[in-house]
Amino acid sequence: MTLRPTEDGQAQTEALGDVLVIRVLGRSSRDNHRELADRLREHAAARPGRVACVIVMSIPGSTPPDEAARREVLDSLVELGARLAALAWVVEGRSPIQYAARAFLRGVAGLVPVACPSKVTADLGAAIAFAKGAIAR
Repeated sequence: MTLRPTEDGQAQTEALGDVLVIRVLGRSSRDNHRELADRLREHAAARPGRVACVIVMSIPGSTPPDEAARREVLDSLVELGARLAALAWVVEGRSPIQYAARAFLRGVAGLVPVACPSKVTADLGAAIAFAKGAIAR
């Protein structure tokens, strides 16, 4: 994958066909999330059908976004409506902090106001396969 960094270097994105992969590396800010939301909108606008999003968080390293930053990405996901086929979160690694982050995300996944299947995993390949499979349905 050739990941394209955000202006502040705190995240990267890569389009894999209809799947947009977002890798969060560091401190989340509203500007950073606005840029990621814009990239998600651009990604969807460039494709005629359904799309999916995979969000990879580097733990430790990335930090949870504040409410304003979180709204930026959530609003872009909600805007996609039925075009959003799947949403997956990836926290790679096997340390206690990474297990805890995945458990937290599993709880949060049910609160995200999108009507698509979601997955939380430690495996990027599995998340991409899940996303592509949901698009194909």
